[in-house]
Amino acid sequence: MIRVAVTGAGASGITAALTAAGNGASVTVFERNKTPGKKLSMTGNGRCNLTHFPVDPGEYTGSFSKRASDYQEDYGPMESVFLLDRAGILTANADGYVYPMSFEAKTVSELLTEAAVKAGVVFRCGECVKDVRHDGDGFVLCTDRGESRFDRVVMASGGLARPDTGSDGLGYEIIKRLGIRVAPVLPALCPLKCRDRDLKELAGVRAKGRVSLIYDKGAGEPEIRGGVKNHPGGGLPEKDVIASEEGEIQFSADALSGICVFNLTPHASPLLKAGRKLVISADLSPDKETDEVRQLIERLFDKSPCHKPADVLKGMMNRKLASVVAKRAGATGEGNDRDLIGRMAGVIKDMRFSVVSAYGFDRAQSSTGGVIAEETDDDLMSVRHKGLYFTGETLDICGPCGGYNLQWAWTTGLIAGKAVSRP
Repeated sequence: MIRVAVTGAGASGITAALTAAGNGASVTVFERNKTPGKKLSMTGNGRCNLTHFPVDPGEYTGSFSKRASDYQEDYGPMESVFLLDRAGILTANADGYVYPMSFEAKTVSELLTEAAVKAGVVFRCGECVKDVRHDGDGFVLCTDRGESRFDRVVMASGGLARPDTGSDGLGYEIIKRLGIRVAPVLPALCPLKCRDRDLKELAGVRAKGRVSLIYDKGAGEPEIRGGVKNHPGGGLPEKDVIASEEGEIQFSADALSGICVFNLTPHASPLLKAGRKLVISADLSPDKETDEVRQLIERLFDKSPCHKPADVLKGMMNRKLASVVAKRAGATGEGNDRDLIGRMAGVIKDMRFSVVSAYGFDRAQSSTGGVIAEETDDDLMSVRHKGLYFTGETLDICGPCGGYNLQWAWTTGLIAGKAVSRP
């Protein structure tokens, strides 16, 4: 019987263990926390967005994103639902977002763990893996309680997001000691800190819109004005848009937040790490072209010709946003000249904020970076160490909010679990 060790009892680790044990392997899972699935039990604000129907592989970033399409063909959302169903977890589809029917993340980790135990998996909780050594035809796991020998190992130690769940980077240190290349691990799916004095005035505001991540062209280069070219990224030249998302934008005193902003961070974090200067352009009227916005403002001025521009704009947006739009457009006192109206329309379509950094791992739902694709074969086994596999967030990939990263966990857990138990 093949002896398999799994380091980490998260979604991908439990899936790999359950799959390998179902194929006849002797599986032991090492988990530093007192119970399995701690981070899984907190996912989706405790509701657990399990996957998404359909999954668009093009939404993933990182070196493994090129493999996502092939992997989803055989181990996509439907296979994940079957996996969960076999563990006694029924699912509910809410407009493509798949949740447990209980809408309770903790039940998912509990029932998956129970299914794994029933299949013969042994969980050694409260035991931290300190090192993994390739020794002859097998591996030696060194923990804070001693050493154990196994034929094969699945590294499912996760990324660096939410260090309060045990994600402290020790797994990556072990992987690097084995000579395996790891892309820089950075915060993802979190707020983006911005430098702009208007943010304090906008703190607490929520507004529907589209946010686009663009390069800061810097002084001396032509500024992109709203309305130059209309496309799905808003009123910006398409060549300048790195990534674009639509949804509710949340403003705080030092950052932009909301799911649409979170989904920009897998693109932003590596660029900021490389020293690139970035800007977020917020389009506060994404369903309208700049000229249509201008016409709306003209209508409002026709109804209140003597009012201050900021007061007039309250007829179409939050008062705090109206004040900032008027100020950025250079409004002074009363007036409704055509140039001012055009400038206000431009600001509404292209309100810019300089990005300073992503928030830290303590506020991140996921992380970018990890073991690069060139270090594994199609079964997720190390090309340097036969019998060593990787799953989930340990790998260099990140998806957007909405079940994409849990889907990656189920997918890679199934792939590695089958491969590691193969004679």
